Amino acid sequence: MSEQVGTETELQMTSTSGEEEVPEERVVEKEVLIEPTKEVAETVLVAGEKVAETVLVAGEKVAETVLVAGEKVAETVLVAGEKVAETVLVAGEKVAETVLVAEVASEKPTEAVPLAEAAEPTKAEKEVEPEKSVESDTLKEAAAETSEKNDAEVQKEEDAVPASGSLSFALLERQKTKDSMRTSRTLVVLRGLPGSGKSFLARAIADAYKDHCTLITADDHGIKPENPESSVDGYKALDEAVVACCTAGTTSSVLIVVDDTNHTQDRLARMGELAEQHHLVTVFLEPLTEWSRDPAQLTKKTRRGLEEAQLETMRGPLEEMSLPLFFGWFLLSSVQDKVRCTSMDFLKTLDTLEAFKKHLSDFTGKAEKEVDLEQYFQAKGTLHCTTKFCDYGKAPGAKQYAQNTAVKEFYGSAFELSLSALFVTPRTVGARVSLTEEQLLLWPADPEEEAGSTSLPRGSRAHITLGCAEHVEPVQTGLDLLEILTLQQEGQQGEPIEEMELGSLTYYGEGRWLLTLREPICTPACFSSFYGRKEASLASAVMSAKAISEQTGKEFLYKHICTSAAVQNRFRYANVKAETDFDQLAKEHPWLLTERLVVKPDQLIKRRGKLGLVGVNLDLSGVREWLKTRLMRETTVGKAKGVLKNFLIEPFVAHKQEEEFYVCIYASREGDYILFHHEGGVDVGDVDAKAKKLLIGVDEKISEDSVKKELLTHVPNDNKAVLASFIVGLFNLYEDLFFTYLEINPLVVTKDGVYVLDMAAKIDATADYLCKAKWGDVEFPPPFGREAYPEEAYIADLDAKSGASLKLTLLNPRGRIWTMVAGGGASVVYSDTICDLGGVNELANYGEYSGAPSEQQTYDYAKTILSLMTREKHPDGKVLIIGGSIANFTNVAATFKGIVRAIRDYQVPLKEHEVTIFVRRGGPNYQEGLRVMGEVGKTTGIPLHVFGTETHMTAIVGMALGHRAIPNQPPAAAHTANFLLNSSGSPGTPASSRTASFSDNKAKVEDSPSKKAKAGAPIAKATSLFSKHTKSIVWGMQTRAVQGMLDFDYVCSREEPSVAAMVYPFTGDHKQKYYWGHKEILLPVYKNMSDAMKKHPDVDVLINFASLRSAFDSTMETMQYPQIQTIAIIAEGIPEAHTRKIIKAADKKGVNIIGPATVGGIKPGCFKIGNTGGMLDNILASKLYRPGSVAYVSRSGGMSNELNNIISRTTDGVFEGVAIGGDRYPGSVFTDHVLRYQDTPGVKMIVVLGEIGGTEEYKICQGIKQGRITKPVVSWCIGTCATMFSSEVQFGHAGACANQASETASAKNKALKEAGAFVPKSFDELGEIITSVYDDLVAKGVIVPAEEMPPPTVPMDYSWARELGLIRKPASFMTSICDERGQELIYAGMPITEVFKSEIGLGGTLGLLWFQRRLPRYACQFIEMCLMVTADHGPAVSGAHNTIVCARAGKDLISSLTSGLLTIGDRFGGALDAAAKQFSNAFDSGMLPMEFVNKMKKDGKLIMGIGHRVKSINNPDMRVQILKDFVKQHFPSTQMLDYALDVEKITTSKKPNLILNVDGFIGVAFVDLLRTCGGFTRDEADEFVEIGALNGIFVLGRSMGFIGHYLDQKRLKQGLYRHPWDDISYVLPEHMSM
Repeated sequence: MSEQVGTETELQMTSTSGEEEVPEERVVEKEVLIEPTKEVAETVLVAGEKVAETVLVAGEKVAETVLVAGEKVAETVLVAGEKVAETVLVAGEKVAETVLVAEVASEKPTEAVPLAEAAEPTKAEKEVEPEKSVESDTLKEAAAETSEKNDAEVQKEEDAVPASGSLSFALLERQKTKDSMRTSRTLVVLRGLPGSGKSFLARAIADAYKDHCTLITADDHGIKPENPESSVDGYKALDEAVVACCTAGTTSSVLIVVDDTNHTQDRLARMGELAEQHHLVTVFLEPLTEWSRDPAQLTKKTRRGLEEAQLETMRGPLEEMSLPLFFGWFLLSSVQDKVRCTSMDFLKTLDTLEAFKKHLSDFTGKAEKEVDLEQYFQAKGTLHCTTKFCDYGKAPGAKQYAQNTAVKEFYGSAFELSLSALFVTPRTVGARVSLTEEQLLLWPADPEEEAGSTSLPRGSRAHITLGCAEHVEPVQTGLDLLEILTLQQEGQQGEPIEEMELGSLTYYGEGRWLLTLREPICTPACFSSFYGRKEASLASAVMSAKAISEQTGKEFLYKHICTSAAVQNRFRYANVKAETDFDQLAKEHPWLLTERLVVKPDQLIKRRGKLGLVGVNLDLSGVREWLKTRLMRETTVGKAKGVLKNFLIEPFVAHKQEEEFYVCIYASREGDYILFHHEGGVDVGDVDAKAKKLLIGVDEKISEDSVKKELLTHVPNDNKAVLASFIVGLFNLYEDLFFTYLEINPLVVTKDGVYVLDMAAKIDATADYLCKAKWGDVEFPPPFGREAYPEEAYIADLDAKSGASLKLTLLNPRGRIWTMVAGGGASVVYSDTICDLGGVNELANYGEYSGAPSEQQTYDYAKTILSLMTREKHPDGKVLIIGGSIANFTNVAATFKGIVRAIRDYQVPLKEHEVTIFVRRGGPNYQEGLRVMGEVGKTTGIPLHVFGTETHMTAIVGMALGHRAIPNQPPAAAHTANFLLNSSGSPGTPASSRTASFSDNKAKVEDSPSKKAKAGAPIAKATSLFSKHTKSIVWGMQTRAVQGMLDFDYVCSREEPSVAAMVYPFTGDHKQKYYWGHKEILLPVYKNMSDAMKKHPDVDVLINFASLRSAFDSTMETMQYPQIQTIAIIAEGIPEAHTRKIIKAADKKGVNIIGPATVGGIKPGCFKIGNTGGMLDNILASKLYRPGSVAYVSRSGGMSNELNNIISRTTDGVFEGVAIGGDRYPGSVFTDHVLRYQDTPGVKMIVVLGEIGGTEEYKICQGIKQGRITKPVVSWCIGTCATMFSSEVQFGHAGACANQASETASAKNKALKEAGAFVPKSFDELGEIITSVYDDLVAKGVIVPAEEMPPPTVPMDYSWARELGLIRKPASFMTSICDERGQELIYAGMPITEVFKSEIGLGGTLGLLWFQRRLPRYACQFIEMCLMVTADHGPAVSGAHNTIVCARAGKDLISSLTSGLLTIGDRFGGALDAAAKQFSNAFDSGMLPMEFVNKMKKDGKLIMGIGHRVKSINNPDMRVQILKDFVKQHFPSTQMLDYALDVEKITTSKKPNLILNVDGFIGVAFVDLLRTCGGFTRDEADEFVEIGALNGIFVLGRSMGFIGHYLDQKRLKQGLYRHPWDDISYVLPEHMSM
């Protein structure tokens, strides 16, 4: 069809509230050419109150567009012919229901027919006269027959017209937004149920935007949203129509409106995808009608004839998708390319800089490798600045944010964002967005806190992601920006590189580059939202080995295996769930209809065949029948009871028993084992005993020859080559994709190739940052028997975005015992104790928070717990155990404040559910935390019991479960200040000799240096790690940890600090200031490790605080220096493969490794690693400043501090303690340290705190039995509760998971006891066992307790003393008008949100900030009028003149503005104060106006505010007149103004231009305002006049004009101003004149 547009009539519909729509007609004549074809009109547009639904038209050819107007028009037009019109809009007051149109007799092509006046045929109608005559008659008949029914239909349609206010959308009401929408392409997606008013809204948008708008409706494409299955083709056509508009490039495609229900996530995401592909901004709108989500009313509103049940079904997904993935400002299409180009130009320039090339290794890992930054970074969708991540309502605060008044008001509005800087890191490139006060209204309170940056101002995280490196998600951009801003806040100014065209470039280390823009880039943007495809959630990386589904494992294998063996059935699997459509499934997988099949659940269930959970050799109908009795049915597997909901269908492989094999690869400390057995299948039996094993050591390569030789001895020769190739390929895949476990049973080998029938696998989730490209988005299913709860996913998401650790596993949501425990080890101990005391069936959850979470993060975590536990009541009430060990560095008060906020928020449901709370905690600032927690119990009335370090850690569990009495008044622990302030009465520092070890009088402890080994042999490790002379280097800028080490050194009376230097590759060499006791000292910071090692040859310890991504490289580099004997790796989440490489290198070089995932270790009196032992108060309370007789080794860092506390209370103290770390493969193991302690004379007894997982504790058993370990060993393995749970639970540490019975805590405790170790019944009794063993050693004389000596005092840091409330200091500044410290800005006590809600305007804001009052409405208006009338008075006045001259001299805005402002004084603009003072003094003294004039004349003084150069009594100043009218109308009293006007009468009688000018008027009127508005006392009013407040009005107002003049000169590009000679009188001395 090749017709051109014919004569067009546009009917514009205008509507007023409660009135009929009045058509306004505009006719545009255009030529038409229509070729004769057997097609019929596609679109018939008819305007009016009733719309025809269907038109069938007969004839060879009908116009594409038909506009019909008339009094009565058919609702349904039936026309016989070959083509049917798609859309008909019919105008008229009444519409006939049925119209029959006869066949067109003429073969002549028709033009588009504008139906104007029904009684008068148009020219086009005459050309098709036969058709017209029939149509006219029929219309009249049909109209008469159906008028009665039509009246009812019209009434029904009127009912659906929304009420006033239902069109309150920014794109309809805000002119700025409308202007922006007309110039930048936007997709408006309407959503809502049928009958909710979408069509009304669509017409309103179309009317508002007219030629700029295209409307695409679901009705046009035959879509039935209530039946999406039948609308597949319709949706396809609708999408194609949207794409056509997006690519049209016409004016009408600027604003595209899609009218559909869009109630499903899939459709919303599809619209977002289309917009993103074509660079459109998307705005999602839903009608604001009262009935929009009420199915009962909607059935009456919609004409679809839908039932209430159908609408209810549609409402579910609509409400589920009420909130988007995120809100934000989306850059308009017109500027996106400009911003991208600017960033690309910056990257190109950066690429060429020599300074950048020096740091190439930040990006490539190799200094010599080049990088193309344009290729390195990948664009990530539409440019936007996220305000709130909502995750479709699951994110914390999402619903509250969406209900924020500002969010609702500004949604869809146009803004202008100011980009103030560009930044680049090895992960992201982005632009910093500097938010205005108005934009901050849309910024939530917590984004900075969520990222751990609690001290940065709100809005600091605002950014636009311009690109991301491979495998990096856009969320990283904001975190990178906060890192840079935090460095700036800490005083690190970075390394200035050069001044570029756009601004100043600075390097902040670690690949962080910041370009501070000289002039901000202003970009228009729209505040909107984004819906995307829901992606599988990736569980928190720190949990290490995590099971994946069989389908995921096979997908990895089929995608990435490299082998010559023919792997069959690649990607031939289908997933079945309850909602699966089998017809659609068969279309997607045609092989389901042609092959025999196998079906089985894919939910981490072992031994499915023996459980009868595998359907074999079935056709598709057989599969469906088999699933009927299993899908969504509850099943018991072992102890676990769960619902079967996810099944896998694969082709059935016919084979013989001898063709089945077994292969398994799993990780161990020394390498990876391959297990192979020639008889696989369901009856394979004990493979550990039967299978052949091949160990592939760390960094070793596998070969087919070794596989054949070691594994395939019983395999037929015909299959050896195939199997060898497959196993080698499988192992390489296992390594490349960071598997930790991979089992195939059976692996079938036939003449056709290799078939992977059943597979189970785990991957190292910490390697996500390395494997993201190959893995994609991985979903880690929960163990069978435990449902995946959205709250768990929410906490996992919080954890992923935080530097802290947050974990939650729901065990029994109906249970009465809930826990909120700090620390990975402590969380296991509390669970153990609850189970030991009989609470296993009532334990509701397992979880932990640690790693110094912010107050906001703790609040989000706590409110999730409280929300869960207050959903269902328990007849016995509930208990909440808020416990934890003694923290090393977490500020307990800060985290408790978050919990307290949550308790206050939930106090009503907590009391309704009869919840009792038990608290026990220790650590930095814990006393304040416990005080705050105790207070909330008193104020809310919730039973809340609080305990500190004086109470055994798990004692509160016995209290909560009724096994132990609750003490009335627990003993008060000493306050932090008591330890740090000298309370001994001795003003001096005790002699250093007091540090002699309690055991040194019996045996001298000597350092044991490493022994020299033969060439090529591993070097022996040192048996003593630390002494009082140990020197270390700290990798990373960890100022708090270093200061803690120096304070520890000082109280131990060390002669020199234990920290010799720091290494920080991201800044140049410099010095960092620290305290040594009372003095300040400087420690060197080096950029390169080599420089540090050369200059400090006495250093033998490295404390590595590098991140999980760089810890491996920095540790491997450190081991190149032979002087290093010990390395402590603090980072958590290092991939296990990397850790094993570190261990192998350390063993070879004789280096002791502590960690990863550790807080470190401590040797009292000698040395401590980083934050070990906590703050100084805990160091002193646990007597860690001098050695005792007990050495311990633990996995958990938090629990190591608890052991310090227990040992100090039950013995003479700690000799040495090490936390080896919670990973599966710690750098050193229990026996490494136990054997050192055995060989150390000063150690008299040993404490080992093991845990579930691993087998290292059995080596201790072996050592005791063999007599290698002779000293008493007190041991306990935590995690005994694991065997009591019905499903597998991954505890806080990555290694805390038993893979076999021997790895359970119970088995290991039993073995230790049998070997001769002292093992308590539970952790609750650990202290008692230690006391018993210690007392026995004292009784035998093995330990002789020494006399206690007080340690030297250490001054408390000012910041910490202030945190504890111990000191006060006069502030340098005082302010009473503004406070920016809280969650939102406050003006004179009024929150900024309230400022905007109250609409007090600029005048009201000025009242708050200047007068500290909320002024009356008229006063605010008067101030704004004053600012308006004083804004400018032309370029000739002195201030404007100066500003212009300065601007033309090339000065910046601030300089030019200042130049103008400096001219303000008594002669120019400064008369407001003076006039107010003169007139008020005269009035107050009782002078008559004439007396006042005479006195001023007698004194020779001018009357300020009287006189004007131009204006006079006959030519009045309209500014004064406007203000006078307002003041007279609104002010309560105008005594001062009346007095001044009387003075004016006198002065103008003498000279007509001696009028009360605008300065004088404002001055006297302001005095009236201050005195009579009721907000000020007389003294306050006089004070404001005296201090010059009124001149501020002129200064503020005139600043607007001066800025205008500056911008005007710049815009006009005016050159340097030089005053002309002829306008200057040169008056020189006569003797100088010529």
